[in-house]
Amino acid sequence: MMCCPQCSGSCAALRFSEIRNLLSMVFLKQLLIIIIIGW
Repeated sequence: MMCCPQCSGSCAALRFSEIRNLLSMVFLKQLLIIIIIGW
């Protein structure tokens, strides 16, 4: 995702939210796997 230097603040926020979404997805997948294996 390309970002302009003028809007680096909002860009950082965008990137942070993207990373957070990615982490939550990974966490949910891990949780699902744990639950499936636990059963």
